[in-house]
Amino acid sequence: MSVDYSKPDVWWDEYRSHYEHRTWRDYRLLLADVVTHGEGGTLLDLGCGLGFLVECARRWGIKSVGLEASGKALAACRERHPEADVREWQAGEPLPIEDGTIGLALANEFIDHISPDQNQQLFQELRRVLRPGGILMVRSPSRFNRFDDDKGHITFFSPKEFRRFVEEFGFHVVDQPFSPQPLLGQSFIGRAALRAIVRVVQPDWLAARIDLVARMPLRTNGR
Repeated sequence: MSVDYSKPDVWWDEYRSHYEHRTWRDYRLLLADVVTHGEGGTLLDLGCGLGFLVECARRWGIKSVGLEASGKALAACRERHPEADVREWQAGEPLPIEDGTIGLALANEFIDHISPDQNQQLFQELRRVLRPGGILMVRSPSRFNRFDDDKGHITFFSPKEFRRFVEEFGFHVVDQPFSPQPLLGQSFIGRAALRAIVRVVQPDWLAARIDLVARMPLRTNGR
């Protein structure tokens, strides 16, 4: 019998043990990255899980909203973090957020878990809810990443494919660091050789990640 890991509760049952030992303190570095790239305003965390980042932001006085599809994860999140603003949301639905109210939207290990059509709908919605000049941060594995074995993957991009996809929605990409796969091993020599190669060429097939930071234009006239 096959298991459909694209269903949020099914995926959560498989991977919840990876998160249950964590606390909001483990997300301080991620929040610091958000603060570094953001310019104020409400933080939107897509696929917030147990709400660690939302709670971390709240404790540092940053207004934040988390969206999650798994009812099981939401229930556990609300039990752990009763003051966090977390809301149920399924990919493909409109974001339960008012127009132009989000300063930074974060999709952390999320876009690879929804379909291409759902990603299209999501990015249309992100254009609606982000304020002019707002920031989009995405962290996701490359489709060439042979070291990622998450059972819930649905959609993959290469770095160049994802950059084009984001730009099609009018976003301006301001940063897309190249993260190579450790194809030469973890030894000092292997890592040094890989760094030397990456300084010369950055082919998509070598990429482990597609992470990027993009900005909404100050003025939009529709897509």
